[in-house]
Amino acid sequence: MRKALHAINLLRFAAGAERPIIGPAKVTWEVTYRCNMRCKHCHLWQVKEHSDLTTEEARTFISDVKQAGTLHISFSGGEPFLREDFLELSSYARDLGLATAVNTNGTRLVTPQSARQACDAGLSAVFVSLDGPDADTHNALRGRPNAFDSALRAIDNLLDQRRGRTPLVFINTTVNRGNIEALEETLALARARRVDGMTMSIIQDVGKYSPEDEANLDATSPDGFSRRLRKLADESGGLIPHSNEYLDHFQTYLERPNELYKYRCAAGYATALVHPNGEVYPCPVPFACMGNLREKRFPDIWFSQEADEIRRRIKANRHPICWFDCIAPLNVLLHNIRRMNLRSVLHRRTLMHALRKVSR
Repeated sequence: MRKALHAINLLRFAAGAERPIIGPAKVTWEVTYRCNMRCKHCHLWQVKEHSDLTTEEARTFISDVKQAGTLHISFSGGEPFLREDFLELSSYARDLGLATAVNTNGTRLVTPQSARQACDAGLSAVFVSLDGPDADTHNALRGRPNAFDSALRAIDNLLDQRRGRTPLVFINTTVNRGNIEALEETLALARARRVDGMTMSIIQDVGKYSPEDEANLDATSPDGFSRRLRKLADESGGLIPHSNEYLDHFQTYLERPNELYKYRCAAGYATALVHPNGEVYPCPVPFACMGNLREKRFPDIWFSQEADEIRRRIKANRHPICWFDCIAPLNVLLHNIRRMNLRSVLHRRTLMHALRKVSR
């Protein structure tokens, strides 16, 4: 029933609706900003003060998003596994019937025992950050000497310890100056490791993720960038789940980002993001806060007048532009539904990836 309501909700969005009839299909929760990496494309590890939701507050929040109709919680950070009760909270979400996923650097999954515990927590998918095909590239971007070896051990352990194909194991790559010429080699590594997929986002400068110069890409993308990404996806044997339209706009984001406003953003309508301290936002770009879980319950925030005003701002394109994998594929799909571009809508790779981002 919930999935049917979400399907109707998305069709209403494609038809121009502003206010959802159900809670977000997917909630991303940054469970902590603590991190043991020193990444060149993110400075969350520099945050000194932490006011993470307590275990009790977190359990109330998870129960509330379930009550609101949410299908999926994606745990992020910082490094989620640095939160001592993370697996407890993941198991709690699973027991409530929520699909769960986590983005991790892998350093806490380097033993078979720790990987088994993660698998037993009922995670639907684990995305292990891997920003290059070799230690020199990945370690330089992550700022730690053993980051590459830890990530590979985590991937191998998860694949060995999971039951059947649960959780799905993905490599997640942030495309930046330091690895842009090695994407083919990174895909070869993903294939050799027998993971379930390789997802990609273009590096972005949106406040808390502000990249250092050595990682940032300038406004001019490499010659043939879009063509190269298409070729990479087409020859990946399904490992790269993204549509060509999503990949084409990596170049657009670098060179002509305002053109991406043609895709009405579903953030704040189909998705929400929660900061460690309980602040609720539409997405990773913290341009407008809907409320705080320490002051109001999640359903009250989601259906509030403040949230409705933010949705009107988003519909009017009065928001910063981004091209994150968490929302852009869904925006592409809904844009093509609105335009009745059935060939694009029914493209299997496009459809499955966009829906996976909000429901699994």
